[in-house]
Amino acid sequence: MQINVEMIKNLPLFAKLSDKEIEASLKIFKLIEPNEPNYRIFEEGGVGDSLFLILKGTVEIQKTIDAEKGTYKILAVLPAGSFFGEMALLTGEARSASAVLRGEDSKLIKVDRNEFMNFMASTPQIASLILGALVNSLSERLRNTSTDVVTLYETGRIIGKNNNFNEIVSQILDRMIKVTNSSAGFVMLWNDVVECFECTIGLPELPPVTFLPNNSHLAKYWMNLDIPVTQNTSDKFVEPIELGFNQPSVMYTPLIVKVEDPIQNYKTVNKVAGIAVLVSPQPKAYSLQHINLSKSVADQVSQAIVNSKLNMENQARREHSLVYVTPDL
Repeated sequence: MQINVEMIKNLPLFAKLSDKEIEASLKIFKLIEPNEPNYRIFEEGGVGDSLFLILKGTVEIQKTIDAEKGTYKILAVLPAGSFFGEMALLTGEARSASAVLRGEDSKLIKVDRNEFMNFMASTPQIASLILGALVNSLSERLRNTSTDVVTLYETGRIIGKNNNFNEIVSQILDRMIKVTNSSAGFVMLWNDVVECFECTIGLPELPPVTFLPNNSHLAKYWMNLDIPVTQNTSDKFVEPIELGFNQPSVMYTPLIVKVEDPIQNYKTVNKVAGIAVLVSPQPKAYSLQHINLSKSVADQVSQAIVNSKLNMENQARREHSLVYVTPDL
């Protein structure tokens, strides 16, 4: 496959360049077709010498937690059209995280730093337009990052000052609705006793359906989620008709906790303890920033929500015992 003008023009980073300007810069773009579903693009700590753009597939940005055990944290999942590795293009600094390309028949475009520097020297006018587009995108990312930092700080503050389940969920849900410009949101937690998802808190009100049994299509779908998904980014999306409404944009964020599984000799595994749902009447309302922020908030709050719910249930049991257990006469 040859890289052509239309291919580059369809990438948001270069959308404002003319066909002539793109054609003049085609020589700096190199197509990468790894022909494997889990291609490691670069490793954390490696030499930073190029910018990448995603033509097809998704890219996981991973931060190493324990190199010997091979454990890592997913910092972001980037869809087609996104770019990454921009600091390597600008400064040549070492990679701060690893990148893995996911999906069959995935494709990347690579911009080598040396090639770009030579292009700047020979064609400064067009190179400056590309740099301008890159700086504008980075500025937007910085603004979004500022919002994310404040939201994560507020999430920690809410968890730290509250032990009450209703207060924690309501305040964090309210914050996420405002940050993502959603029209409504709610949290459904998994109930092990009756094996269903049930909802007790929703803003501005509860959804039409507050109970989902484990054999429903949506419940089965939720139990297998590991990252947030939206209607416009997930190819396995299940329509929210089971919840009693139909909005153009819906985002599901799994609340994942670590538990000891007796079936696997009490091995520690991840379990979906609940789902946070945000909805919007606007088509394609949820961006990559929203997805990544929602995952970060969920990582921070999942265990706190489950613990506070258990504390609330234990308190209810104690109060029930005090009412119904009387001394012998």
